Amino acid sequence: MSQNHKMFRTLIFEGLLVFMANAVFAQKIIYQTDAATDAITSLKIEGDETGMNWLVRTDKSQYPWIDSKYEWGRLRNIDGTEAEGLSVKVTRRTEGNDLIETYIIRNTTNAPIELSQVQLYTPWNDNYPDANTCRTQRCNAHIWPAERCTYTYALRMGGKGPHLGMMVEEGSFGAYAISERGQDKGGATTRGIISLIPEQFSLLPGRIYMIRWRIFSFANEEDFFHKMVAKGGVQVKADRYVAQMGENINLQIITRERTMTQTYTIRQTGEQRISIDAGKGRRTHADVFGLLDINRLLESRAQFILDKQQYKIAGEEHYGAYLPYDRSNSQMIQNWRSTQKRANLNEGRERLGMGLFMALYAQYIKKNPDATDEISPHFLNVSLDLYAKYVRTLQSDSYTTYDTPYRNEKIRIYNYPWVAHFYCEMFKLTQDKQFLADAYRTQQAQYRDGSIGFYAIDVPAAELYGLLHDNGMAAQADSLLATYRHVADLYVSNGMHFPKSDENHGQGIVAPTVQFLCEIYQLTGDHRYLNGARELLPALEAFNGHQPSCHLHEIAIRHWDGFYNGLPQTWGDTFPHHWSCITAQAFATFGQCTNDATYLRRAKDCLMGNLQLFNNQGFGSAAWIYPDYVNGQEAHRANHCANDQDWALVYFLLLQDKVFK
Repeated sequence: MSQNHKMFRTLIFEGLLVFMANAVFAQKIIYQTDAATDAITSLKIEGDETGMNWLVRTDKSQYPWIDSKYEWGRLRNIDGTEAEGLSVKVTRRTEGNDLIETYIIRNTTNAPIELSQVQLYTPWNDNYPDANTCRTQRCNAHIWPAERCTYTYALRMGGKGPHLGMMVEEGSFGAYAISERGQDKGGATTRGIISLIPEQFSLLPGRIYMIRWRIFSFANEEDFFHKMVAKGGVQVKADRYVAQMGENINLQIITRERTMTQTYTIRQTGEQRISIDAGKGRRTHADVFGLLDINRLLESRAQFILDKQQYKIAGEEHYGAYLPYDRSNSQMIQNWRSTQKRANLNEGRERLGMGLFMALYAQYIKKNPDATDEISPHFLNVSLDLYAKYVRTLQSDSYTTYDTPYRNEKIRIYNYPWVAHFYCEMFKLTQDKQFLADAYRTQQAQYRDGSIGFYAIDVPAAELYGLLHDNGMAAQADSLLATYRHVADLYVSNGMHFPKSDENHGQGIVAPTVQFLCEIYQLTGDHRYLNGARELLPALEAFNGHQPSCHLHEIAIRHWDGFYNGLPQTWGDTFPHHWSCITAQAFATFGQCTNDATYLRRAKDCLMGNLQLFNNQGFGSAAWIYPDYVNGQEAHRANHCANDQDWALVYFLLLQDKVFK
């Protein structure tokens, strides 16, 4: 066979593959409606072998509290009551494989009606019954309510296409809301019912307002944006969304007609909106954030902890503890004195992130003395010494680790690696080998008191192994590595079949699994572990969105932390949230293992996005509740509680050399 003939056959084969790929993911939208309301109750993709319904069932069969009033496209007031005085007529048609819906909203009263006080339900099936169901039958809905250029792209949680998207072609949305959240309504296992809120517009008596959107399938996130633009939509993206004073943010505005560029200079701190006119009535925006200076941010946060979040009454059990802080009354939260104690406000658990940040920050200013003008290394070290002594009181002589110094509560395995990691950082700061011995014994205790099958967060596997090996404790290092390998073997064997735990499937179980497997690969060179991490990566990536927003870009979907760790306790999407940074760590380590700089950049964007949790005075918020409304109540604000957000700074400092150099 001639060389030309071989080349021709290769080109034909490659062209056929491209055609087949396009055929697979240009699939028709199949829908079903409620005979009584004509609202859509099911959205599926033709040829999808999983048969997934992309919508929550609204007949009380999936959740007893979700009924027909939450059907796709139903219109109600923000508080969930009937939108009196507004009639809605819906028409549907197909165009190619796409489904196009048009909503004609008419004011039937004699007075104007403000449309920003109503919502249209889009009940994406974004919830966590169990890992196996989530992999093929649930989605992560990435929402962007951006005026005329509003869209949502829903990624199947397992990461494998086809996926489903929606883009607005007429009308304008300014916000979104979350309904039906509660401890008695699925708790952390459901995101609730998502709805879109029209942009502020006063609809006059007898007048109509038209909304039209297009629903279509796509192969992956890149394919979604490509198709959206080809169908007349607008993609906005920037080279960064969080920047320091004086830095530029460079934007691209991509339409099917042309690509435009725009440069925006950060001249003030805080959140800022960049208005964009993409032509043909397509108004939209990008949201960015300005930082005064990263060194000042770190310094002010450390000073705030020293001044306002360390318990300093000598002789008491909690002497030296770092405590949560309530900005609404400017007081430390002394949970042990409360008549209604909350485990997520106690003196241990996630608050260990404050200690880790302070230990890492002490190392940082020791290495970079010009990074602070205000903090005395001596006083910082005194504070850390007190805190380290306090942390040891959370543990028994055999290193069983508790939440409080009373040591009378049920043990929580999550605490063990955090304590061990703190001891590692204290050893690096002080060179006191007792800290290294404590870290080793704490890790031993974790697997003694728990099981190798527990999916922990922030296990310091590579760091602790290296410190032990390099400091005369090679036998202990090898013993620990043998245990770590047993854990990694189980993780590889389980794959996406995560056991039920605090999170049935969420990002908080996928990200640390990828991270742990990458670290064991780094320690052993065994490609089974790297391949195991690679297998989980699509599911991890599916949690992160790429909307043009400092709140949403590379920030993982989470929606319960404001309730469990906040004051007041508020459900709803938390964008950003510090535990997004475990994805940053996993991306950075995977990128390092594979020499893929794309993941290092993604890690950096995630870390920078989480710096919004801290203000210029050093206060840090436990959660930023992003939707404009949750359960009919106004939201879209930082929580008043400084609690566990310092994990964002832990990962920022830990990953400095990987992603910022």
